[in-house]
Amino acid sequence: MISQRGGLVESYSRPWPGGGLPSLSGSLLIFGGADEYDTGGEFFEDTQVEDMIARVDAVLGTPDVLDNFESEAGTHFWRLNNRLQLGRLTPEQVERVAGYYEEVKAAHPGHAEMIDRYRFVAGNLIPGNVAPNITGTDTDGVEFSLEEYRGNIVAVIFTGQWCGPCRGEYPYHRFVLENYGDRPIVLLGVNSDAELETARQAKIDENLPYRTWWDGHSQPDAESAATDGPIATAWNVTGWPQIYILDEEGVIRYVGKRGGEFIAALDELHTEMRMRSVGSAPQGIVIPASRPRPATKSN
Repeated sequence: MISQRGGLVESYSRPWPGGGLPSLSGSLLIFGGADEYDTGGEFFEDTQVEDMIARVDAVLGTPDVLDNFESEAGTHFWRLNNRLQLGRLTPEQVERVAGYYEEVKAAHPGHAEMIDRYRFVAGNLIPGNVAPNITGTDTDGVEFSLEEYRGNIVAVIFTGQWCGPCRGEYPYHRFVLENYGDRPIVLLGVNSDAELETARQAKIDENLPYRTWWDGHSQPDAESAATDGPIATAWNVTGWPQIYILDEEGVIRYVGKRGGEFIAALDELHTEMRMRSVGSAPQGIVIPASRPRPATKSN
């Protein structure tokens, strides 16, 4: 019963890749709960990585998956990456996971593009990797990049006013803005609302003035949610909200932390940053969360 409820919660907060209801294959809980895989920022054991790969591989050859490989396999790859993002991978483990995706691609060449998207996540968006840069325009139409905020702890928040679970995170974002103004902590949003005015008004109504890329501009026909924008697509975001927490060097440290765990992760990284800076000169300019650094438009 507990595992069934956990599956329902996960499906609510993270929509199924490809949309719609999950099939029999998609309904199989091939992984245990997230707590079983959360390493607390430590490296996975090799046996854990092998076990996760084996669980996915066991279902890829089932008729349900083979009949609709693009959608069904994507669901299981998403689950694999989701679990991998709960810990860190050694270089050898990164190669092992990449090798597995290559094996699957060789067996299913007609789905190479889809497989490569999930391989990209496993190779670039797992804790321990420097986050890919993001460049886009904010809700005022000014271009800026993620790399401009290097030297600060950064939370990249994929969100949208259309998304109930996203709105449920707003109180925690406000807590950071209101209480961590003297800390080098920055919140940056990636908004998926179809209308720019919706994104702008949400910042006012919800008292969330942190800087946000508007990612909905590429889908002019979308009614409310524009979740296939260039940034969300590049980061292969298939469930909303999604949150990446980076340290001051731009390294991904946590993925998917929400609620109180989001606050705790920021506190932990700030403590680490302070300990490293003891006895050393300040590195760069501190950009408090409540006063985002103005961008300089690129030429």
